[in-house]
Amino acid sequence: MRSKDYLRRWILPEQNLNVGTAFAGRPVGNSPELMCWDCSLIKDVDNSFQRHKAWTVHLPRGSPAKFCSSTPQRLEQSYLRLLDPSLGLHAGVPTSSRIIQDVNKCFGSHLLAVIAAYGAVVHGLGNRNGKRQEPGFGTRGGKRVKLFDVLGHWLHPDADAGLLDQLNMATRAIEVSKSSDEVVVV
Repeated sequence: MRSKDYLRRWILPEQNLNVGTAFAGRPVGNSPELMCWDCSLIKDVDNSFQRHKAWTVHLPRGSPAKFCSSTPQRLEQSYLRLLDPSLGLHAGVPTSSRIIQDVNKCFGSHLLAVIAAYGAVVHGLGNRNGKRQEPGFGTRGGKRVKLFDVLGHWLHPDADAGLLDQLNMATRAIEVSKSSDEVVVV
């Protein structure tokens, strides 16, 4: 941890907080509501990767524009292209405005809710998926409201050509199927 300089960047308890406990001097553990990256930014990056992978799936293997997860090296290279700071302030995933929004949420309303609960866990903040997911609160049934439109997402310049190719192939397939009785597979 020290050799990679992670320790300097962690928010650790100060002013003798947690002294006398087994976790004294350590960062908070299972609290994604106070960790912006854990709370929702990593999900933004994962979703963006899945979209870029779908948009470039038809490109040949080895194409520099392809977003691929077939090997750990290709997966890492794809994620690093999405996270590249040289793309600019309003490009890449997550964007700077999204980071600021999440930091304000984590260190604003989430932190105030934890303070109001005298440091106790506040259920419903920073909900997580996977093995640390808490049981649901009876949210079944009712009408689902969609939150995002796919067209509003940022697109990496490398994936731009791939998406246009897919849209053109789909348009051609629709035109062919309208002019004949054949079903065209894209």
